[in-house]
Amino acid sequence: MARLIVTRDVTPEECPWLSETVVKGTIVYQFDGCLYGCIGYTGVPVSDYGPHAYPFYELPATAVEDYNEVVDTVDYSDAKLWPIFLLAVLCGVVLLGILAGLTALA
Repeated sequence: MARLIVTRDVTPEECPWLSETVVKGTIVYQFDGCLYGCIGYTGVPVSDYGPHAYPFYELPATAVEDYNEVVDTVDYSDAKLWPIFLLAVLCGVVLLGILAGLTALA
């Protein structure tokens, strides 16, 4: 199953068969069912629900990338994750305190 991520907004002005804009960051699946000859040479058949799920539609090949490749290239080295870490530690300490109190009551 090929998960794809839309790398730019695709509008109905660019692709008249779309009823609304497909926004950047949307996750879609490369459709691998019967295409009935309706996908162009520069397009990729996609579905919002899975690789075998109808309906499918066409997005420009230049507007999608493999989701796993995009996610693997994200650099978190300068991310400010320490507040989340401290919150997790604090929650753990509180939970241990509650468990210790319940154990003392038993």
